[in-house]
Amino acid sequence: MKSEGRQDAIQGTPDQRRRPSRVLMWALGIAFANITVHAHGEMQPQIIEPPHGATLLITASSLANPPIVLTFTHVADAVSYIVEVSGSSDLSFELTDIAVGEVVVGGIVFPPETTPGIYAIRIQGSDAFGQPIGEFSEPVSLELAVAQAEPFAPGMDVDLSGVVLASSVSISPAVTVTAIDDVRILCLGSVSIEGELVGRDGQSYGDDGASITITAGDGISVWGRIGAGNGALGEDVTVMGAEGEPAVAVGGDAGNGGAVTLLAFGSDVHLGSSSRVATGVGGAGGSATAHAGDGTDVGQDAGNGTADGGAGGNGGDLTIFTPGGTLSVESVVPGLLVSNDGGTGGDVEAIGGDGGDGDADTLPGLGGSCSTAAGRGGDSGNLTLTTLDWDGDGVVTLAEFAVVTGAGGGLAGSAGMSSRGISGKDGYGESIAFRTLRADCDPGPGKTPDPVTNTPKKAGDGWLYPGTGKFARAVGKSGIGSGKGGDAVAKGGAGGNVKRIGLSAGYFGLQYGFVVTGGNGGGADATAGAGGSSGGDGGDAIAEGGKGGSTGIAPGIDQYGGNGATAVATGGNGMKPVSCCDPPKKGLIGGKGGAANAAGGDGGDANNTGGNGGDAFARGGTPGPGGDGEPPGAGGPGGVASPIAGGHGTGFLFNGVDGNVLLDVDPPDGPLGNPCPKRGKCCKPGSGGGEDGGRARNVLDITCIEGITEVECDAFGGVFFGEDATCWPTEACCDMETGDCADIDPDCCEAFGFSPVGGGSVCLGDADPVDGIDDACGEITPAVSTWGMVVIAVLLLIGMTIKFGRRRTVKTT
Repeated sequence: MKSEGRQDAIQGTPDQRRRPSRVLMWALGIAFANITVHAHGEMQPQIIEPPHGATLLITASSLANPPIVLTFTHVADAVSYIVEVSGSSDLSFELTDIAVGEVVVGGIVFPPETTPGIYAIRIQGSDAFGQPIGEFSEPVSLELAVAQAEPFAPGMDVDLSGVVLASSVSISPAVTVTAIDDVRILCLGSVSIEGELVGRDGQSYGDDGASITITAGDGISVWGRIGAGNGALGEDVTVMGAEGEPAVAVGGDAGNGGAVTLLAFGSDVHLGSSSRVATGVGGAGGSATAHAGDGTDVGQDAGNGTADGGAGGNGGDLTIFTPGGTLSVESVVPGLLVSNDGGTGGDVEAIGGDGGDGDADTLPGLGGSCSTAAGRGGDSGNLTLTTLDWDGDGVVTLAEFAVVTGAGGGLAGSAGMSSRGISGKDGYGESIAFRTLRADCDPGPGKTPDPVTNTPKKAGDGWLYPGTGKFARAVGKSGIGSGKGGDAVAKGGAGGNVKRIGLSAGYFGLQYGFVVTGGNGGGADATAGAGGSSGGDGGDAIAEGGKGGSTGIAPGIDQYGGNGATAVATGGNGMKPVSCCDPPKKGLIGGKGGAANAAGGDGGDANNTGGNGGDAFARGGTPGPGGDGEPPGAGGPGGVASPIAGGHGTGFLFNGVDGNVLLDVDPPDGPLGNPCPKRGKCCKPGSGGGEDGGRARNVLDITCIEGITEVECDAFGGVFFGEDATCWPTEACCDMETGDCADIDPDCCEAFGFSPVGGGSVCLGDADPVDGIDDACGEITPAVSTWGMVVIAVLLLIGMTIKFGRRRTVKTT
């Protein structure tokens, strides 16, 4: 049988329903503009409750049916809604008594003649003049099934599950009723709870706590406790990478806290002084721990570690709605109503593996970098309340009502101290320093580590205490060889927003009486790695301060947007390339300084005062000097610093203050390299003496070396001869104190106080007569006097460079 005409959402006479006029609804829609018009919503609503495929119980034909809760997203500018139900009986309802917050809450009662079967339900918004706004929602399918309504009055503790159709409900003080999963009590008459009605906590990782919904046609009275179940924890996940392999760990998401919904149609909800109504707490997100594998082969890079924390569960929603009735309390008791907290996001720890060792031919392996993203904090439950008093007297503020014991959004997970991201160590090898030195102008590509990132996710939203964004820090690794330094990316977590409190749009009598502030954003510090030691470019740094949370409850309340956070970015330093002087070539350009991009977080918006923007610090990386060569190489370009101060949050009364650029450093280009040092010959002394030990510098141990720099010659303790000087043909050189003779460069002979015999001479040995003196030295006159020997010795001791001219003494035969 089809229903004729439009069915009102509240059954009964106009006096019993006490519905406001459409004009009053229009006026109230304007008065509550900041609650309704600005509530999140599209032009097409989306039905949340009942869910698709739900089964709803009705009584047999001609009997009264229980009320049904409707929850859906808000349509901007809508002050009422049309509900159409199509199936065996086509029904239409007009919802004028609604509570508007994060979502819209209303309710309907199916008429007694409704027949069971499969139905589709859809909703469309209407403006103050009854004109439709936007489109109908997507239809939700549900089944209406007939059941017998019996009194529910357990005499002992019992478990409850699913949908219960009752003619009346009475839970005595000594009885505990446990909802082992979601429970909907649909009552035709009154509900009285003096004992406990509690939901079971989530039993497995990620399970939601049990929710409790009570709808009554003749009032709800609570003197005992109603408490939904808490969400279960998310699963902790640890992943160990194989040799040289990455490790990726993702923590499990936590379960949501169970919701509590009390809906009394055309009657009152009464809370006694000993009562407590609380939703469930969201579970904590699972942690994620990733240990990447070490490089084991020569030069093998290690694996990178990636950890992503599980999201914290949302706190359960608290809805107390009395269309056509009132919400009353016997006394103001702290914690009388609790819309509970969201859970903390999962912590993270990512550790990159250690790189493999290098050898003379292979660069060492890079230590693994890491990427961390701490889990998002859960939101607090939505809070939706009707008026406290129909006539406006006995008004109680929410601060006095003490819902404040559980109104915070959960924090995002942590990535600091015990939960962190750590880059692995680079490998090492004994021959690496030598190989890099000899690489000269062809150092090879080197190795560039992956970026190191740390990105905490958003903190949870809460209607009174939203979460604060977490601080993020990322430090890039140095490159190897000529490789670029690792980039660093740090993004601070955003602060939680202040959630809207749902209010019955048709009635007065509810005040706030508190100050709300959006959560502050989390700071960010990114320091990029230096380039490899052979002229590598510095890594780039990106730091983004977290945005402050916004507020938007209602005008006339002290509301402040959260402050945006500070961002600090430091580009990696470029390095000096290897020398190109052996043989001399054009010097290489110095390593580029890394860029630094810092963006302070924006302040949150608010109905009253907007939050302040975050400050920005940016320091470009210092460039490397040019490489040595002919001509010398140019210095690298300095890193570009790009700081952007956070913008202020917009407030209805006052805007916040813009952030500041506190540091903006663009280092100048690096200096030119050095010209290649001039080369000549070096007279290098030996370390031993003659057969009997002799003096420290024996003529037998002197060597002439060509094409060496003065610095290198000094390192040998030798005597440097002129730029581009070459070794002369050898001559016999005599040590007149020992009688020794050696065929060496004549300049080297004189440099250490010995006597050259002359061009073309050679040592002859001591053959005739045997007197201990080489026969080539028998008649020579020392080229340097004894006094000159003393002077030379002193000069050598004090490190002065001696340059000798040629003095040829020729022995004739």
